[in-house]
Amino acid sequence: RWMPSFANSETPAASLLQGVGGLTKQQSAGQTFAFHQQMPGGGLTVDAQFDSSRITSGNPFVSLSPFYLSQLTVGVTQPLLRGRTIDSFRAKVKILLYNHTASCSQLEARAMEVASRVQQTYWDLVAARRQVEVYAEAANLAQTQLERDRRMIEAGTLPVVERSAAEAELERRMDDLYRGTASVTMIEDSLKAMLARDPHDELWKD
Repeated sequence: RWMPSFANSETPAASLLQGVGGLTKQQSAGQTFAFHQQMPGGGLTVDAQFDSSRITSGNPFVSLSPFYLSQLTVGVTQPLLRGRTIDSFRAKVKILLYNHTASCSQLEARAMEVASRVQQTYWDLVAARRQVEVYAEAANLAQTQLERDRRMIEAGTLPVVERSAAEAELERRMDDLYRGTASVTMIEDSLKAMLARDPHDELWKD
């Protein structure tokens, strides 16, 4: 990394000899170059830093103005026990990678579970709709049978008591049809909730 710096200061002077107008003025400009490297194994770390600055002082007692300051620092860090096998940064990276892999596996399992539920609910809806068709056909047959029995009763070829049995059968078939229709609606709502959680979605308008 590279870090430049600049400073301009004016401080009260202890005496008139230290600055014009009772102020000591100083300007400085510098830059820092720093290098940090984590070595591949053993936890070894290498650091190097070079500082350079140029200082201009308004103090008349400073014999050299501007003057320069430079400093080079090199450091090597080698863990003896803890962190020797793997450093903390690489350990965190590995932990994050493991967590990422686990999260992907959980997401994949969850997606498969949801897809399986959606597929099962879809086929439940298909079966429920076909069952409603069977109920509707049975109700139509019961209605046809009731009308036939009424005509036969009016013609005197069938006892009146048979009409009650036909009406009861029609009511039973209609009850089955109503329950089947309610079941279709319930399964449809369940499937819509899986595919579109937002109640304002276009899917809920169908």
